[in-house]
Amino acid sequence: MVTNIISAITQQTINEQQQLLDLIDELIAALARFSEDIEWGSSVWAQDQEFLDFVQVQRISLKSSRETAMNGLYREAYNTIRIVLEGYLLLRLIFTCDKYPTWYRIGRAKGDKSLDDAKAKFKEHAQRDVPDLVRIENDGERIMVLIRRGIRVVDDQGNDTGVVVPYYSYAWHQYRPNVHHLAKPGVQRELLPEWTILKSTRAKLTDMRHRDFYLKLFTFDSMLRNLRWNGVLNQKTAARVTVHYNFLSGFTHSTKDAIRLSQPWNSFPTRGDDIAYNHYKSELALLYVCHLLAMHLELAIYYFQRWRPLHVKNIRKTYRSLCRQVNQDFGFFWFIFNAPHYFDKYQQANRKSDSQKGIVYRPEHIRNGDVRYYDDPLNRLRQLHLSQREFSTGNVFDSPFLRADALYYL
Repeated sequence: MVTNIISAITQQTINEQQQLLDLIDELIAALARFSEDIEWGSSVWAQDQEFLDFVQVQRISLKSSRETAMNGLYREAYNTIRIVLEGYLLLRLIFTCDKYPTWYRIGRAKGDKSLDDAKAKFKEHAQRDVPDLVRIENDGERIMVLIRRGIRVVDDQGNDTGVVVPYYSYAWHQYRPNVHHLAKPGVQRELLPEWTILKSTRAKLTDMRHRDFYLKLFTFDSMLRNLRWNGVLNQKTAARVTVHYNFLSGFTHSTKDAIRLSQPWNSFPTRGDDIAYNHYKSELALLYVCHLLAMHLELAIYYFQRWRPLHVKNIRKTYRSLCRQVNQDFGFFWFIFNAPHYFDKYQQANRKSDSQKGIVYRPEHIRNGDVRYYDDPLNRLRQLHLSQREFSTGNVFDSPFLRADALYYL
């Protein structure tokens, strides 16, 4: 019985999402064979293979999300998509970001006239003596952050090669969650005891370095901040990432809304099958998969053309062409780096208009940079399938993919 239901859901997904599924399959295949088109030359760097391995793990997870979404297991699909989104941020950070922060708490020393005087002396010292200093940031009244460039690679003679290895990569290799989380006294006391002869050594160990790696480099908020310091994200794109991470995290943390959306039935006490097809939950999951695959493909191109300038065959013909197709065919999903859809300009025009003062904005006159982002990815997708007219402004949105069930909230 369950097998028959899954087969029916899969077939309906194929019927309604064939074009999207075909493009996803092309992207999966492209990422799988990408390394075969790299002309390596005389040497291969270890981090190159680590990068490719990470990308392949992401590809496999997105392939899994595609399958679970096709089977109507939307909660499982969104959970995996969240893992991949977070993994993408980490991937960008540890392989393509060479600017990293170090924090210093500033205090007044003898002879300092004021805290500002102490901070000025600290800046002077840092600009003179700290190697690879990029800039200095304030983080509150007493905390100053030195933004430094990563680890420089030298040749056998000690000459600078011009290559910089991101400090985040070093921290990623060094970070040990067991030392950070399991070495806490309250936790450690309940775990397997140490050998008696090692107790004195164990007592000297500290998780401070690993805690700092985690809190300052690898939490979601710290990754966003560090990506902004490296120019990968700005305030707008960081906000977009937060919207999607928040939405997807609801399924991981079982928030009220996520549990409601995970139900295959409509409302209590009505009950039916344990799984059921839902066009919007299915389409959104597959749109996430499609765009994240394209983002990883674009990142692979960037890595091997900018960070490791190697020749990659079929860049324009295959890889860049696929990325353009994602935006051309499915750019209506306004994700992180692409532009808003006409629907979003329609919404922004209505928000900015003031009919009482006779001020009316038209969607076609709204600039991309002025469009406010949405906060509910699933509801926005539903509204995209619904033609709308704002009577106070006369603005109209004619949905290019109209669906009758878009009138009902999910």
